[in-house]
Amino acid sequence: AVRAGELDLAVVILAEAIDLSGLAVAPLLSESLVVAGAPGGTLAGRAHVALGDLRDERLVMFPPGSAMRGIVARACAEQGFQPRVAVEAMGFTAARAYASRGLGLAFLPASLPAESGPPLAVATLDPPLERTSALAWRDDGALSPAASQVLALARRRLTSTRAPFRPAPPPASCA
Repeated sequence: AVRAGELDLAVVILAEAIDLSGLAVAPLLSESLVVAGAPGGTLAGRAHVALGDLRDERLVMFPPGSAMRGIVARACAEQGFQPRVAVEAMGFTAARAYASRGLGLAFLPASLPAESGPPLAVATLDPPLERTSALAWRDDGALSPAASQVLALARRRLTSTRAPFRPAPPPASCA
């Protein structure tokens, strides 16, 4: 939608599977992923889990083509296995609920289990997995005044809070 001019800006998850041609991006936040499951399930009492140990586990995954699915599938392939998809979730709230009920293990941003919601057993991953959120806009310099302001505000805010941020070159209208 950004490339087509239907949106000025979008928040995207950076992943190899996403086509960013024609877009400029400014990373906003990088966050580690954790694996979560039912409190009395496979992860109970474990602080860490090797990704390879999950090869026979049922997993809660995001739909094919999503950045999160790509991140997890690529990491599993590097460990020599294909994810065993038990159920697909359209968002983190649903993935958390499915994992809490024991339908499968879910890969979630590390900050999510701390939010209120169904109880979870949570473990960090080895090797660690990470997702990076970014703002994306057309790289042809065509940015509305409002979008220019949002981008400038995001840059000021993130650099002042020392959040991970590697700015892309600004479009001509945002200089």
